[in-house]
Amino acid sequence: MIVMHFRITIVLIISMSVDVVADELPDGPALERQNAVIGEIILDKSNIFDLSNPDENKALYRLANRLHIVTKDKTIEKQLLLQSGAPYSERVVEESERILRENDYLYDADIKPVRFENGVVDISVVTRDVWSLGPDFSVSRSGGENRSRFGLEEINLLGRGQTLRITHEEDIDRTSNSFEISDRHIGRNWLSAFLSIADNSDGKSNLLSISRPFYSLDSRWSAGVWALDDDRRSVLYVLGEEAAEYQHERRYFSAYGGWSKGLPMAWQGAGPSASFTTTTPFRPC
Repeated sequence: MIVMHFRITIVLIISMSVDVVADELPDGPALERQNAVIGEIILDKSNIFDLSNPDENKALYRLANRLHIVTKDKTIEKQLLLQSGAPYSERVVEESERILRENDYLYDADIKPVRFENGVVDISVVTRDVWSLGPDFSVSRSGGENRSRFGLEEINLLGRGQTLRITHEEDIDRTSNSFEISDRHIGRNWLSAFLSIADNSDGKSNLLSISRPFYSLDSRWSAGVWALDDDRRSVLYVLGEEAAEYQHERRYFSAYGGWSKGLPMAWQGAGPSASFTTTTPFRPC
């Protein structure tokens, strides 16, 4: 009987200790004043629907969660300005939240300290996905002419944060099949890329863009390049009859750069840029 009383006393003491630690967790500014260092960064990712909520625990919602690929750890980690072993900064935490919230495939993002001990603070990154696959469909008629558009868009391809769009369009002038893919964060270098390829009934159009933006207030430089190759045929009509056909070719290339002094001024300026254009308008086919 004495042993049982001793064990109960120990459990009560431990419980009281845990409650005190949780209640006394410092806020962001207090962590900065105490020169806290970031320890473990914990990813707390949620699927589209919270099945622990009775209102969302429905057959359709459960099916959506099974079909959806939750955002990968690497996709979230490479967008964080936080690093284990670095000093805790409330500004960096808020900027990391902003970067994550800019993604259309995330419903929300919240970053908060969850444990502080011996000058080390553990951080929790809480995210929740949205349904990322959607159709693109439209049919219209105006002036006796029909226009249609059918497509499919995935904004979080395989949980990697990439956007993939496939589209088929038809109108009186042309038929077009296009393919687009973009990635806002290639690797861990803050590079973004966009590729568009269009195969049209009257020609083709290809666009490639690669850039590094000012991703944070303390970013020191930005640069990018883009190139366009557009080739199409134009038809001239007389009294409703095809009278002539012309080839229109355009080649564009542009490069730019910028720099910043970083914080505290956070002033950004334009750097050197260059562009080259080659256009061959309306030459007979």
